[in-house]
Amino acid sequence: MIIVVLAFFAYLNFVYSPLIYELKDEYKNFTKTTIPIGLDSLSAKECGECHVRIYEEWQTSMHAKAYTNPYFQAYLKKDDYHYSCYYCHTQLEDQIEFKIVGFIDDDPNRPILDLNENFDRGLRDEGVTCATCHVANGMIYGPYGDADAPHPVEFAPKFRTTAVCEKCHEVPQSKFMFYKSNPCGTVDEYNNGPYKAKGITCQKCHMPSQLKTLTRSSKIFRQVGEHTFKGGHSKEMIKKALLIDVKKLGEKFELTVMNNGAGHAFPTGDPDRYVNIITKFYDYEGNILQQELETFDRTILYYPIIIEFSDNRLGPLVEITYEYSGKIINDRAVRATVEIEYHILSDRAHKMLVEKYGLPEDTEKVIKIAPQTFAL
Repeated sequence: MIIVVLAFFAYLNFVYSPLIYELKDEYKNFTKTTIPIGLDSLSAKECGECHVRIYEEWQTSMHAKAYTNPYFQAYLKKDDYHYSCYYCHTQLEDQIEFKIVGFIDDDPNRPILDLNENFDRGLRDEGVTCATCHVANGMIYGPYGDADAPHPVEFAPKFRTTAVCEKCHEVPQSKFMFYKSNPCGTVDEYNNGPYKAKGITCQKCHMPSQLKTLTRSSKIFRQVGEHTFKGGHSKEMIKKALLIDVKKLGEKFELTVMNNGAGHAFPTGDPDRYVNIITKFYDYEGNILQQELETFDRTILYYPIIIEFSDNRLGPLVEITYEYSGKIINDRAVRATVEIEYHILSDRAHKMLVEKYGLPEDTEKVIKIAPQTFAL
């Protein structure tokens, strides 16, 4: 009995983690939020008074909803409002209601909190706001440093590399978490793939540039990145990621799927995300003769320890072909359709968040792309 008790004690104190990822050292600090001279606040609304188009683009983004979106709110409740959740979703010090002033026994899961007198609820609700990336130490940083602006501006090289994305889109695992990669390894997937080798940055796809002015009053045209940050919640980006083909070869049919448009694994991000590829074969009358399902996902056991058993997601520029055969479709199939279903999370996880943590039941959990049709 004593051995069992000691083993359970060791598990709780040295193995078990309330989170599915390792805490970075940076989680102990939030970005200092000194307001640059010439500005009254750090609010995106103030930035939007001059940077009108950029502000309007940002408003449509998931960055703008990083704090308020229902999935984050449900997971935040599930994780007992652990401070590390705020690190990526509300990174500025003034966005945090309680400051971290230390840790009990240097345990990162036992922070000592103190009321933040500078907490700004409106700024918090802006999530990943303009100042998150562009403001530090009272200075505004960007991809250009020669702007004629009413506030201090300085060039920062990170805006022309993937460094600006790495802070949040790479979440490490601890020594007692046995993922095949990382719980969220988008940057690592990119770094080890062909896109980085070719010099293609994240911004190329997620912030495509256009020739336009930075502000409504400027007469200088520059290549300015689009601030919509489209990704996994965008039908446009999901459709662009995959190249699909169906053809008949002799007595069999082949479905070929290639990750032709994402510089990382597809799908990436949250380990619960997965993609279904549904192929249907039809006869002349439009009857479905056969239906096939292929899934790209990760199989992970979370308790009592985290073990990832499989990962068949498509890496960048990776192609896979599936073969189907059968007398009925061989004799009668004249066309096929392929539909993509991008699942933001599993049905089980969705049900758990709805029943226990207040997620509205009608929150979108599957993004469906209109079927492509192939003549056979």
